[in-house]
Amino acid sequence: MFPNGAKFSSLTSQQQDEVLHSLDENASSPGGPSGPAPGAQNFFETLRQHTIAGFLIDPDYGGNDSGAGWKVIGREREHMFQAPFGFYDTDYPGWQLMPKEADKK
Repeated sequence: MFPNGAKFSSLTSQQQDEVLHSLDENASSPGGPSGPAPGAQNFFETLRQHTIAGFLIDPDYGGNDSGAGWKVIGREREHMFQAPFGFYDTDYPGWQLMPKEADKK
């Protein structure tokens, strides 16, 4: 739509609005051989899902900076689920009890 704008973020506010409104206008177009063109609803639902995932993802994977999303919902890092060691594999040859974190210090 705007050849001089290399990125969406480089467009003016008015141009960004035009791009977003064009998604809604294209929703009624017949699309190509693979079916109808995705509309604004699909775009915004995908954007919403990715925003939620990025806000709540484990900070080790690059999102949720400093655990901000977890603080909002009251989740603490220490409460991550882990199956009790030995619960599923006690019959494994060579199994031995692992020392607890407090015992290592």
